[in-house]
Formats: sequence, C-alpha cells, structure tokens
Amino acid sequence: MKSTWYGIVMAAGVVVGSGGVSAQALPPPIPPPPPYPGTDLDDGVDKVTLILHGILTLPSFAEPGGWGYELAAAIQGEFPDNTWQAMPVYWGWRADPFANMDEAISCGRSIGVSMHDQGVTKLHLIGHSLGAFVVDGIASGMKQQNASAVIQCTYLDAFTPFDLAEITEHRGELADHADSYYTSGSAACHWFTQSQFDHCVNVDVTAL
Repeated sequence: MKSTWYGIVMAAGVVVGSGGVSAQALPPPIPPPPPYPGTDLDDGVDKVTLILHGILTLPSFAEPGGWGYELAAAIQGEFPDNTWQAMPVYWGWRADPFANMDEAISCGRSIGVSMHDQGVTKLHLIGHSLGAFVVDGIASGMKQQNASAVIQCTYLDAFTPFDLAEITEHRGELADHADSYYTSGSAACHWFTQSQFDHCVNVDVTAL
C-alpha cells in the first residue's frame, strides 16, 4: 500500500546502522504479522502511548531492558491509576530505511485502525528514525476512522531522506500537537535525521 501523502519511491540501497550493529551482523527476524505485538490494549483503556522503533531493531526492544520497554514503563509510571496505557510496538526488523518507508506507513495505518477499533480516543505516538513513518501512518489511519481523535506525534531523530520538502512540509500535520527532537552537527546524518518540520515544534537537543 502506498502512503496517503508521501508516496516516495527511492531506488537507493543505503543501510544506516547505529550502536555498532550492522545489517550483516544479524539475521533478519521474520516480521510479525498484524496485529503487531504491543497493540492489544487492556479492557477499558482509551488513552494510549505507542513507542515505535527504527531500523536494525530486535524484538528485545519491547522486552525488559530494551529501550522501548523501559521508556514505556517510565511513562506508565506517571499514571498509577492506569488511565493511560504506554506500550512499545515491535513492527519487525528493517535494514534499509529507503526501501521500507511506504511499508512503515502501511504498518502504521493498520495499527491506527486497530487503535480505533479498540476504542482509543487519545494517542501519543513516539517514533525514532524510520519509526517516524510508522507514526505518520498511525495518525493517518486513526484520523481516517475518527477525525475527532486527539493525537500527539513525537519524533526522535526522524528519518527524512535528503530533507525532502514533500516530508518536511507535511510531517505532523495530522496531529493535534507535534514535536520533533533531533541532534545536529553529524555530517553522516545531515541529510537523513536532522530535518525541521513545518507542523512541529522543533527542538535541537545536541547540547543536552
């Protein structure tokens, strides 16, 4: 499925790695089919935070000790009455961000529809790197089902190839509030994760 408002087709085969992990070092796990782990909600929950990873990510992301699990636990701890549910969503191993942008949006749209079908009315979406495209897809799928749903999109070093205006002018426009946090100064990532978006509050956190 093509994205609703990006529709980007890239021919470049670039693999971006982090943390010393390369695409060649680890075999690609089979991507989980929908529903994706982390998208089944507790009964009665209608306010949810979902955390979406980027490339070269193993299922341990959503397990104790993984950054997605730990971030979700920290957020969940702020709501001891369980009125808000926070969960990491593992949407599968991806090695090539260029080849998986449309797929990421398609995955997100499926998750957005699932959130609506489970009665969610408020969503906070946190996406790292390629996970930003999953966030965009979730917002699209959710708003298509329920235009009055309240959505906040948070982007962490959002993958934006070559600072494309097609993305920078639209990312975050489906959200009621959108914020983007990025680091600057890296020549290697200058054209991929340091963009500013017209519909976001953009914050350079390099000095932190």
